[in-house]
Amino acid sequence: MIIGAGGENIAPVPVEDFIKKHCPALSNVIMIGNNRKYNVMLVTLKTKPDLDTGAFFPDLIGEAADVNPSVKTVSEALNDPVWNAYIKKGMETYNKAAVSNAQKIQKFAILPTDLSIPGGELTGTLKLKRNVVTEKYASVIDALYAGSDE
Repeated sequence: MIIGAGGENIAPVPVEDFIKKHCPALSNVIMIGNNRKYNVMLVTLKTKPDLDTGAFFPDLIGEAADVNPSVKTVSEALNDPVWNAYIKKGMETYNKAAVSNAQKIQKFAILPTDLSIPGGELTGTLKLKRNVVTEKYASVIDALYAGSDE
């Protein structure tokens, strides 16, 4: 449960599932906002799995390869305006359906690699370890809140 700065309880999984449904090129969506002024999200793109290690290669696959056919890797997608618009559109679609302003998502960041068991972000049953993700990507999260008088 995410508890916003105003005290509202927000269940992140339905929000994350909504955005993944509207943006099928995203592999994972992680909503962040516990005790923060507003909510942000971290996203990972669908990439080629390394079947030997369980980690991921940077190469985009499936729906992710179709968002912008000239973009082949996650590092290229990080600053690509087509990718930025794709994710922003999914975020705005969710925000229009959000029950309250406290549940809306203001910003996002693309993570450099997908979440994995070897990376420590997922359990053996592929459940998200939110605390690990927030610690591992604290600098990315802090950058999303930079300048917001947190």
